[in-house]
This record gives sequence, C-alpha cells and structure tokens, in this order.
Amino acid sequence: MKLRLVFAAALAGAVAWSSVALADEVKVASIEAFLVYGQSGRLSPDIAGGNAPIDFHNTVIGAGGAEEPADDVLIVVHFTRSVTGGETPEISLRAVAHDSGNPIQERKNLALAFIDGSTAAKAMLLGDVGCTNVDVTVSVGKAQTGVNLPFTCGE
Repeated sequence: MKLRLVFAAALAGAVAWSSVALADEVKVASIEAFLVYGQSGRLSPDIAGGNAPIDFHNTVIGAGGAEEPADDVLIVVHFTRSVTGGETPEISLRAVAHDSGNPIQERKNLALAFIDGSTAAKAMLLGDVGCTNVDVTVSVGKAQTGVNLPFTCGE
C-alpha cells in the first residue's frame, strides 16, 4: 500500500512538473499597437516600442504624426511556443490608465490557436483612448511584459 502511495505521489509530481515545463515554453514574441483611423478605417504603422512614427500628442484630431483623427487602438500580441502539445498557461491582456490605474479593457483566460505548433496571436481593441496614457500588460502564467502608449491631449 505504501509503495502505491509513493508511486502515485511521484507520478503526480512528474505530471505537475511536466505541465509547468511545457507552460514555460509559451512566450510573448511581440506586442504591436495600431491607431484605427477614424475617417478611412485604415490602421497606422505599429506605434508600440521605441520607434513609434507618432509623438502621441493630439492624435484624436489627426495631429502628432497621425495621418487622420484616431482615438481607437488595436493591440495585437504575437506568441511563440517551442514545444508542441501540453498545457498552455493562463494568458491575459490588460490595459489600464497609466496615471490612475483604472482598468480600460481586459481579456482573461485566452485560448491560443497554435495551429502549426509554433505561433499564435491575440488582439484587443481599445476604444476612446486617444488622450489617455495607457499601459498594456500581457501575462503568460506568472510572467508579464508590456508596453506604454503615452497619449496626451491639449494645446
């Protein structure tokens, strides 16, 4: 009887460790953000990261490098997975106002479609944020990464 309990405990530990190891193989490859232009409906070039083609000021009126008025932003997160099969960790996307910490949008418990076994993507649309300094956070299990979109408005 003791041998069965030891074996069962060892097997449970191996399964738990295996799931954690596979879960750790899912990584955020990139986070992109695009202005949704309010007249044409086109998307801007990627504005996330250090080489943004805009200065984030008054995009709601088409200023700051925006080609048209824009106050909606499409976030696209790309994921990679180096191991196929196994459990995917809990994935969530969250956007909050940088200054107040107030939530803007959140998507929890996202299922990723690793069709070819190595890449997947998820999107989130943020409405009416053209004057809000926004922090976007992506959680993969306990790991987090993110970008800041420092929108401002005023004269």
